[in-house]
Amino acid sequence: MNREVALSTLSISDSDISQEELLSQVQKQLFDIKNFIFMSTAVPYLFNAKRKRLVKIQQALDVLYGPDQLKQTDEERFGNLEKPGENPVFKNVDRAYTVLNETEHSSFKTVVRKYEKLTSQEKLNFSRAQSAGYMNIFLSRLIELDCAYLILFYHFFENEFSIEQDEQKEVKQNDQVLTPEVLEIANELVFSDKKIGEKILNLDTSTDHAKSLKKEFLRIQKTLKLKS
Repeated sequence: MNREVALSTLSISDSDISQEELLSQVQKQLFDIKNFIFMSTAVPYLFNAKRKRLVKIQQALDVLYGPDQLKQTDEERFGNLEKPGENPVFKNVDRAYTVLNETEHSSFKTVVRKYEKLTSQEKLNFSRAQSAGYMNIFLSRLIELDCAYLILFYHFFENEFSIEQDEQKEVKQNDQVLTPEVLEIANELVFSDKKIGEKILNLDTSTDHAKSLKKEFLRIQKTLKLKS
């Protein structure tokens, strides 16, 4: 990437723009990405598109200025963090356990609580990060956590819910059943302490609680593009 391409990547038309003015415009772009992430339901593929944009922004800034002021501020605040892999989106159950530092012997409640705790911390880091590079690191972690929770939720119920094509078409990716609601339902149906690796069997799917869980199950299948 040369200077001309870098400026184009940042949507800057003035080749003589000062570093201060350019960084101000970049900060607006980064704010828009943050706003999108915090205002949107967790959809890993959509979030990953924003993450890729962050990578491009940081690459462009590196070409133009080397370590920019925003990146230097983050290095002082967070230290030198390991760069994330190329693709944080996954569908593998074993990787999900690793990301959450849990095992198939962990209870459903433990997995949900761990997801909530880790996600809360990474959201805080993401909100505090000022540079595209560090935002990429924390957004990658958030995407991995989201994938881990979603795939384990799906795995937990996959023997219980039958999938009909018409039902999945009606489900929207942003119609999420939030984790507090999930735990409340889990307690009501007396399976919150069940081991995540055992899967749910013989659930009365006619109840309103079970219907809410099935809705989330269908949403996850659609969100992660899982085959029925």
